[in-house]
Amino acid sequence: MNFKTCFPGWYPGRTIHIHFAVSNEIGATAVVSQLCFSDEIAHDICTNHELYKIRGEQDAPLASGRDVVFPSQGYEDFIASTKRNADGTLLAYHTIQVE
Repeated sequence: MNFKTCFPGWYPGRTIHIHFAVSNEIGATAVVSQLCFSDEIAHDICTNHELYKIRGEQDAPLASGRDVVFPSQGYEDFIASTKRNADGTLLAYHTIQVE
């Protein structure tokens, strides 16, 4: 499954993240979770992108341990992989398995 979105903003106490839900073939929700971005990507966007730098950097980067949901250790499984496209957009991807 794929979806398009803009890079999310941030709010106090949370690292930058995206919520998602996966439904089964009859439409029942199978899982609800969230993915986040590396502190390096978040820092780059929050300090260099004109629409984000006016807000400043997030107050709960992953490495700080201040996020109220992601664990202070072992959060790596929730980080989306990223790649810069030739047109400057960012591709974020992650594989999950739902059983």
